[in-house]
Amino acid sequence: MRSILGIYFGIKTISIVETKNKNIINNITIPREIVLEGELEEKVPEEIKLVALIKNELRNVGIETKDTAITIPGNDLIIRSFEMNLLPREELLTAVNFEAKKYIPFKTEDLISVFQVKSDRENKKNQVLFFSIRKEILDRYVSVIEQVGLNIINNNIEYSAFSLVRLLDLTGKKKRGILGIMAIDAKEEINFVVLDNGFPLFSRDINLATGIETQFPMTGTTTDLSFFGRLKNEIRISLDYYRRKFPAKQMNRLIVVANEADKNNIAALCDELGLHSEFINIVKYAGSQTQLDISSIKAYGASLANSVRLPLRLNLLSAREKASKVKESETELGLPPPSLPIRVDYRFILTGIAIVFLSFIFGFYQRSPLENAIKVILNNRVRLSSLTSQETYEELNAIYSEYNNKLNILDNLVKNQIYLTEELNIIPSILPEGAWLTELSFKQDKTAVELTLNGRVFLKERNKEFEAVNGIHSNLKNNPSFSKTFKDISITSLNRTKVQDYEVTDFVILCKTKKYGT
Repeated sequence: MRSILGIYFGIKTISIVETKNKNIINNITIPREIVLEGELEEKVPEEIKLVALIKNELRNVGIETKDTAITIPGNDLIIRSFEMNLLPREELLTAVNFEAKKYIPFKTEDLISVFQVKSDRENKKNQVLFFSIRKEILDRYVSVIEQVGLNIINNNIEYSAFSLVRLLDLTGKKKRGILGIMAIDAKEEINFVVLDNGFPLFSRDINLATGIETQFPMTGTTTDLSFFGRLKNEIRISLDYYRRKFPAKQMNRLIVVANEADKNNIAALCDELGLHSEFINIVKYAGSQTQLDISSIKAYGASLANSVRLPLRLNLLSAREKASKVKESETELGLPPPSLPIRVDYRFILTGIAIVFLSFIFGFYQRSPLENAIKVILNNRVRLSSLTSQETYEELNAIYSEYNNKLNILDNLVKNQIYLTEELNIIPSILPEGAWLTELSFKQDKTAVELTLNGRVFLKERNKEFEAVNGIHSNLKNNPSFSKTFKDISITSLNRTKVQDYEVTDFVILCKTKKYGT
């Protein structure tokens, strides 16, 4: 039997495990910081650096096999599970894609997506597992593998937490019922999956690889100072969400994959959360002479792809090929992708025709009273003797212009008309005792308006009469309403005359203003 490579492209490390007959014969760990820190040429693209490093490591160890199984972290994937009503097979694809858009923050055309359905006939529900990855990320993984010269077996790239499910078969753990699997890695991501008879109901990836690192004196392992405290909070959040979403499917077991040195801390944490935990030691099943870190265990799980089959059928690379073929056919033929076959149900057609016919009848019934009312209005409207239906468009325009000119003349007459009611009403109120008007004249032309006030004052003394005339003049000028209309107010004549046996003072006050627009 040929050996197989399992490669885990982790967040901080790339782990490569070569197995034969389920036994590990080679184990390689490549820190990603070698690529990021640029030990190779800085100007070389990261992908090329990664290809060179993997080739070099395989050559140094003497690995010649080309058959490879790839597993990737949840950080690169979009995994959602949701329930739907039972639907016919031909409607399921459209319904799942529509439902998945609620949970995906990207455009669907930028993704490669697959899904798997588990039917619950008793409750008439479909449990859907939706699996998606951005095209550019998937293309990058495929490009690296192709450039290294490896061959991806089963034409698939899988989720690292699902690779761990194979370990249950390897260790003989039963997968019946509701079962949780958790892989705890302080340096990478933590994977938490809940299975229902082997089918994933829930998955969550937790990244706690931050914070201050310290050496635990009891275990000798380097772990984040607050790692287990934060891990407990994250597990509690995950359990609360799962229990709300699946209240009838309580998890009764938790299988833990973790570093042996952290076993006691994790067991205490699970006891505090009320979880019945079981640890599995992969080393004794893998034939390894050394302890395996969690990244290597995930790569080991992927390398068992041929010998331990999963019930999951989530083939991203096949979906990628189908998407490429559809895109090519659209480009070549200018046609949209083929749609699902449509079954014609004549009952729906007849129902549609009946609805259209009833809508027409109802519309005619609603429109008839309105049309009758319009006819009555047209018959009762005023007939114009000056217009007939025989006038041409030019004759109608000429009539319109004539009427328009007449309207403009009338409008100008109204606009140019001066109204002095308020101003004339002011004059009696400002005349002092002993003064009266003898004559009032008004004149206007195209540019100005004049109001002439002729009056007389009798106070027996000349000085008092002159002061009274000046007071009338001042009162007119200081009155806001009067001075608003007449801007120029002046005394043009002031004379002493004799009336019968009395001397009086005659005066003339001229009030002028310009017309608007002059």
